[in-house]
Amino acid sequence: MSENGWIPREMILGVEAEARVPSEFIVQRTNVANPPSIFYIVDQMLDDEKLLEKHGPILASMYPRLERWYKWLQRSQAGKKKRTFRWRGRNATTVQELNPKTLASGLDDYPRASHPSKEEYHLDLRCWMALGSRVMNRLAHLYEEDKNKNKYTQESSALADFEDLKQLHWSESSKLLWTNYGLRSLSRKSPYYASRNTEHDPPYWRGYIWINANYMVLSALKHYGSLTGPYQSKAQNAFTALKKNLVTNMAKVCFVFFLRFWKAIREI
Repeated sequence: MSENGWIPREMILGVEAEARVPSEFIVQRTNVANPPSIFYIVDQMLDDEKLLEKHGPILASMYPRLERWYKWLQRSQAGKKKRTFRWRGRNATTVQELNPKTLASGLDDYPRASHPSKEEYHLDLRCWMALGSRVMNRLAHLYEEDKNKNKYTQESSALADFEDLKQLHWSESSKLLWTNYGLRSLSRKSPYYASRNTEHDPPYWRGYIWINANYMVLSALKHYGSLTGPYQSKAQNAFTALKKNLVTNMAKVCFVFFLRFWKAIREI
């Protein structure tokens, strides 16, 4: 981590590693981020009382660097509108890609604006920052960082404001991602659905049902389904339906793979 909080998106160290990576990916740009997924882990740790009792001092020692990183993300990935954020690093001049990739997001070829510009604001990064602000707020209160308590409480509340989120990002289109097997990564109605981004880049985040993304959705639905509020029953119903679809699909897929494996073993 640099003194201002930047962490390189990738670290290609050594001659052997560099030989396996295209030259354009070796040099790291200081305005390009990575999904701050460690906040997801820290948030889970803060819910574990036994873990906190045993490893609380270690977590406390991490607080200054987490704060430095969070502040860097706030500054460097800020969007044009208030409480919006934009991944940096998209190539606005390339003519080689169907849709310029957003490598910083981890959803490399997920379609964004066809012409990258400062007018973009990205929902996934807004969600990461909402999680980050919540974690920083919890840490500030846990370790009695008086100078930051009010600031992080306000930031966390603002980024968790559902009405604000709907105003900035809500789409009325329904049934775009829902299937009987899990949530798609992209709607079949999208012109980018199952499309190659370049001759050498097959579709990646363009329709496949990713279990990691579905797991995070399930986790969120379970959380909101446990909270009293206007969306509690909807979250509970969506959780039950999505879980059923995923479990049924995985059971069928794994059973087919097991049969093929068993047949192959018997033929050896």
